[in-house]
Order: sequence, then structure tokens, then C-alpha cells
Amino acid sequence: MPRKSKHSKKKTEKLKAKSKSSKIRKAKSSDKKKRKEDARKRSSVKKRLAKRLPLEEKPYEHSELESYDEKKKVISRILETYPDERLDLRFASPFELLVSAIFAAQARDEVVNSATEKLFQKYKNPEDFANLKPEDLKDYVSKINFWYKKAQTVINVSKEIIEKYQGKVPDSVDELVKIKGIGRKTANMVVLILLMNL
Repeated sequence: MPRKSKHSKKKTEKLKAKSKSSKIRKAKSSDKKKRKEDARKRSSVKKRLAKRLPLEEKPYEHSELESYDEKKKVISRILETYPDERLDLRFASPFELLVSAIFAAQARDEVVNSATEKLFQKYKNPEDFANLKPEDLKDYVSKINFWYKKAQTVINVSKEIIEKYQGKVPDSVDELVKIKGIGRKTANMVVLILLMNL
């Protein structure tokens, strides 16, 4: 059997290295193409959404929606424009919706539902949550992102709802955002869903 010379071994190694680097370049190129395609899709979705719901000269401000009928009209328009949109969070009361919405920030709805299903069997209203510590909720909500901070927020919100709103969740965005720990996005979602379920 003829022996391979050092020269041919080096040549073979160079070819292998070249082949490997070519595969890496192709993979990087493929990743780059995929990222560009994803960005293009996101951009196209934004453009389609902008076309679907044309804004008036300026968008509605919550305070401009003075009457219940006006609010219902806006909600009907949104539902007509986005008929397939739905909320996957499960709740039985406005307070449960608020708690679920707080836990749902940066978390998947199915994870939140799994946690709150057991949680709401034991704790149902602001009074039940007000005297707890975040650690008391750990067994229920530890799989939710940032569970400790969110549990603390739920407890603080519960206390404030008892003190300022006699244990009832306010039904306006302006009142909800006055509660420390509830931002405008959460408040909008809660009020919209409550109005849809009337």
C-alpha cells in the first residue's frame, strides 16, 4: 500500500478545514436570511394592522370616552376589526382577572392559568391576599417569571383595593392606574375585558 506523503496529508487537512468553514459560512448566511425574513414579516404585520384600524386625527384618550355607550362603540369596532383575538387567561371575577393580568406580564397564559387555577381555590378576594407574604404564594406561582415581585405587587394591590375601593376592583383605567403596581397596559386590558363581559 502506498504511503501518503506529508504534503498530501496537509492538503487533505486544508480541504477539510475549507469545507468546514464553508459550512459555517452557509449556516451564518442562512441565519442572517432567516432574521431578515422575520424582520420583514414583523414589518408587514405592523403595516397590515395600521391599515386595518385607521386612527382619527388623534387616537382616543380614555378620558375622552365620556359615556358607557361611546366605550361600547369603541370596543365593538375593535372586536369587528380583530374578531379572532381572545384572552386565554381564566378568571371568575374582576379581582381574579386583575391578579391574572399582573402575573401574566412577561409570562405565557397557560403557565399563569395553571398557577392561578390552584391559587384561586384557596385565595379568592383582596382580603385573602392582603395579609400574605410573597413566600406564601411560592408553591402556586413559582413557575411564573419574576414570581416574587409579582406576588408582592398582588399583595400590595389587594391592600390598596381594600383601603381605597372597599374591596372592589375599579372599572375605569384612570382609577386602576392610581393603584401602585398597575400600569396603563394592565389597566386597559382589565377594563376592556370587563366591558366585553358585561
